[in-house]
Amino acid sequence: LPDEHGRLQILNIHTAKMRHNNMMTPDVDLRELAVATKNFSGAEIFGLIKSASSFAFTRHTKVSAVSLKR
Repeated sequence: LPDEHGRLQILNIHTAKMRHNNMMTPDVDLRELAVATKNFSGAEIFGLIKSASSFAFTRHTKVSAVSLKR
């Protein structure tokens, strides 16, 4: 399992495009997440990021019943 520095690197790699495209707010503290994800594997950290981005996308996207029928 990666240590805290390794987890921070993984978080930086998998959020680079989000940060580059201003899709991640500056208040997201990757160092804090690296501490909070102790005992996470790289794959689990990747899954956490994908899940969070999916949740955020769903929360900010409104799907109407009309578009579902097509």
